[in-house]
Amino acid sequence: MLSVLVLETRLSELNTTSKILATGQKQRTFPIKRLKTVCSIDEFTAEIEDNDIYNTVVMSLESVQDAHVDLARRLRAKWRVLFVVFVLGDPADVEAVTGPSIQVSKILYLPP
Repeated sequence: MLSVLVLETRLSELNTTSKILATGQKQRTFPIKRLKTVCSIDEFTAEIEDNDIYNTVVMSLESVQDAHVDLARRLRAKWRVLFVVFVLGDPADVEAVTGPSIQVSKILYLPP
C-alpha cells in the first residue's frame, strides 16, 4: 500500500494530480492507504521531515526550482526506498530534474 505526500502547485488546472490521486483512492483503483496534499514547499518539507510514514512523494510543479530538486536529493539520500515522482507543467523542466546526480527510472510524456 502506498502512503503518498503530494506537493501541488499546479492548482490552475481542472484535473490536478492531487484530485486524480484522491479519486483513485476513493474508487480503490490506486493502492493508496494514506494521501496528504500540501500546497507550499515549506509545508511539504515540514511534513516529510517529521514523518517517515510516506513511501511516495509527488511533486506536481508549475515550474521547477532548485529547492525542489535539492529537496528530492536530500529525501532520496535519507530514505533510499522513497519513490519520488515529478509532474511537470513545462516540458523544458525535464532537464532540471534529470541531471547527472539524479537517477531517473522513467519519463512519461502526454501525447501532443
